[in-house]
Amino acid sequence: MHYVHRYFFLSSLLLAGLTFAACQNSQNSPQEGSAAGKNAGAGGTNSAPVAGQKDVLDGQLIDAARKGDVEAVSRLLAQGANANARTDTGATALMVAAEQGRIEVVRALLDHGADVNASDQPGATALLRAAGGGHTSVVDALLAKGANVNAANPKGWTALMEAAYYGRAQAVDILLAHGAKADAVNEAGASAIFWAAANGQVDTIKSFVAKGANLELSDNDGKTPLMAAADMGRADVVDVLISAGAKVNAAQKDGTTALMLAAEAADSGAAKLLIAKGADVKATTEDGLTTLMAAADSGHADVVQLLLDKGLDVNAADKEGTTALMRAADDGDAETVRILLQHGADFNASNEDGDTALKIAKDADNDEVVALLRQAREGQAPK
Repeated sequence: MHYVHRYFFLSSLLLAGLTFAACQNSQNSPQEGSAAGKNAGAGGTNSAPVAGQKDVLDGQLIDAARKGDVEAVSRLLAQGANANARTDTGATALMVAAEQGRIEVVRALLDHGADVNASDQPGATALLRAAGGGHTSVVDALLAKGANVNAANPKGWTALMEAAYYGRAQAVDILLAHGAKADAVNEAGASAIFWAAANGQVDTIKSFVAKGANLELSDNDGKTPLMAAADMGRADVVDVLISAGAKVNAAQKDGTTALMLAAEAADSGAAKLLIAKGADVKATTEDGLTTLMAAADSGHADVVQLLLDKGLDVNAADKEGTTALMRAADDGDAETVRILLQHGADFNASNEDGDTALKIAKDADNDEVVALLRQAREGQAPK
């Protein structure tokens, strides 16, 4: 019964246009990647030239580019292969080579007029592919030939975001030095530093901090890089961002804070750090969610204890009448329930549906919690 708005990063990345993984189609064999490839034998010979000699050469070129066979690439180009040959997903030979870090092939293709700014069907360029793989020599070569450092796919995803997400700190430095816009945002309103924070890329975060990136640039929901790191329970990233001046008490549009997100994360370390750094433990969302509720919802008994020690109301309820005890009863963490009861949690309270913590625990088959709540109802101290 998670009530904090959770940011599901996988689906968000898909919506935002993360293309690196999707672009793995470019690594298919020529038989899968192009009609021409169906006529290219394993040895690169023309065994059944259905689509014509030109198409066969193009298919063989893509295969050679993928393998990093620069001699074959040069020979095929000399024989008339198209330097801009594409797979059926629109990936060019240059993109295939760039994604694999085949620097010699990349140089050969560029020297033969390969379009450095071509994009495939999802909108990825060779630079985006190289940046995501951390292939810095390829990134340098592409930029030297005029690659658009700020090119974005239809969802707004850039090479800098790709490098940031995958923690390619050196590629980030190169892109920034060539004018990549650190504050550019994608369709979700998130910048490169946001994605680095969300994926726990500490060294990459440090690169952005050193370059003066905007730490408070938030996505469409008002989530900042600090909140993104807190949401994933990344205490190391939270520490770097706070040390760099990130606002610990910034809130999303609905009032959700970094501490609330951290309190619900799988690891409680980020929540403890935020509390130690002065996060507002008494903040509430527009729906009445408190930090105590968030911690109880995830069974973080240690955080629950910390918050209660700071005087939070153990019986506060959200707009639906749900209390921290009800959330803990649903989660099934007996230690959290025990702590809440010891601090005077009202086990008779009911939410707007008329459900008490005991009923919620029964419905969730949390037998140990059921036993604790029955003891409390019978006047026995929680054991």
